[in-house]
Amino acid sequence: MDPVWLKPGPSDKGSWRRLFLSNPTPSQSGATHMSVTITLLIENTVQRRGLLAEHGLAYGIDFNGHKILFDTGQSSAVLERNAQVLGWDLSAIEAVVLSHGHFDHTGGLPAVLAAAPAARILAHPRAFDQKFQRLEGRIGNYSTPDASLEVVRRHAANVVPTTGVTEIVPGLFATGEVPRTNDYETTGGAFFLDADGLTVDPIIDDQSLFFRAAEGVVVLLGCSHAGVVNTVDCIASRFPGEPVAAIVGGMHLWRTSAAHRRLVGEKLLARRPRLLAGCHCTGPLHELLPPGVEHVKVEQAFVGSTYRWELPENAQKS
Repeated sequence: MDPVWLKPGPSDKGSWRRLFLSNPTPSQSGATHMSVTITLLIENTVQRRGLLAEHGLAYGIDFNGHKILFDTGQSSAVLERNAQVLGWDLSAIEAVVLSHGHFDHTGGLPAVLAAAPAARILAHPRAFDQKFQRLEGRIGNYSTPDASLEVVRRHAANVVPTTGVTEIVPGLFATGEVPRTNDYETTGGAFFLDADGLTVDPIIDDQSLFFRAAEGVVVLLGCSHAGVVNTVDCIASRFPGEPVAAIVGGMHLWRTSAAHRRLVGEKLLARRPRLLAGCHCTGPLHELLPPGVEHVKVEQAFVGSTYRWELPENAQKS
């Protein structure tokens, strides 16, 4: 099946795009208590009976009453099962944001769009290109599955291309393309746009989410193919002087050296985080920070992990 080609509108690189998907209910608009709760619906590991693990990633985000899905994992079956067990109603989803086009982040799209056919689909215009990786001498197909491409085609009117920063609901943002500004981070593997491994894939479709919480900026990562430091630096530049309080998600450090992981840890530590929660493609978390660092909680996130932050009154200002 041919890839889906998303046609972006006028260039918005470096700008803020607003995409208010629905108005808050009267109770939300008049509320003084605002919060965000994030639940991992799909991840490689699980520690709770009744849930399933698979190689992939999906977050359920309740952002002050708005239901957003960030990535969809590798399969509809696992997404539906875990969502049911965790009490996450897929039919309530207003938007699904894709961190990039690899199969383990896009495979659950059929389940999402069957349950929530009006949901917006936020993705970079190149997310649905053909994608391949050479791993251990063999090239495998990492493209979005055909079934997911087909449902995206059927819901093409709901597709929103994200090349620049896009406001999904008030206060929650997608980065769009992340500038590759340092000289030590790569895409994290031998990725290509063709099955012969001749055309390198820079994975420009890689994007992350972020928002301002009461204690600082929170970053949600898919796979960090743009580089976790590049991503955090890009986001932090929009909030001068504010700490990056939490970094959660896939950091794509699993096939890097211990020295590289320590370097990344030092760079992240400079952002004054309170929480580093790695998962999916992150690799050994214990090598990120030097011994004796006590003010940062470092943990493995898994299916069912839940994180909650209070939102300040000025959360929508960035």
